Amino acid sequence: KFKDINIDVNQGEIELLESKDNNIYIALKSNKNMKNTDYLNLDNNTDKLDITSKKGSKIHFLNNTGIEIQIPKSYNKNISIETDAGDVIANKDLNLNNLNITSNVGDVELNKNIKCKKFNIVNDTGDVDITSIDGSGSITSDVGDIDCNIEGLNQDIDITSDIGDIELGVNKDLSFKLDSDKKPTKIDIDLNNISEKGSSFYGEHGQNPNYAIKTHSDVGDVDIEYR
Repeated sequence: KFKDINIDVNQGEIELLESKDNNIYIALKSNKNMKNTDYLNLDNNTDKLDITSKKGSKIHFLNNTGIEIQIPKSYNKNISIETDAGDVIANKDLNLNNLNITSNVGDVELNKNIKCKKFNIVNDTGDVDITSIDGSGSITSDVGDIDCNIEGLNQDIDITSDIGDIELGVNKDLSFKLDSDKKPTKIDIDLNNISEKGSSFYGEHGQNPNYAIKTHSDVGDVDIEYR
């Protein structure tokens, strides 16, 4: 039914799980006796499902508040998540058109296989850990490390960490260009057509690569290896 699932909350962990049927389930997790309606507004009157914090609702972290959203395995449209403070965790495979995650404070942990045409993951303060991603888009962290396994790309992928390390794992069978604004500290993959200009580094992996993995790091190491 829903073309878009939009989640916008001010505090608390957000966890995506797989539902056992074709329905979407939403549960508020807290050590206090609270109902979903105490904290969340749910709007499902259109082809969008909007899950938002109630205006003025602030729940202290000591309450161990979190939102658990169970999504059917078959869902393949668009998911957007925004949070001011709290981790964003995906413990289910996602096969989507678009995935957008914006977090101000907290880690982003995508623990399953992520495949989408376009993704945009932005984390101001916190680590980004991605078990497997396939698609195109950008991953950005202002302060925090990025650890990402890239299984495929259908356009360029941009990975930026202002302060923090970038650790990349790639599939051996993947063809890509590596375009980095600094020479990686560790390169444990086979690269061809290597060139260096100033601090920038370029190399190619596989046969006739069309798309690039671009890395930008102001303070921190860049490592790349097979996984």
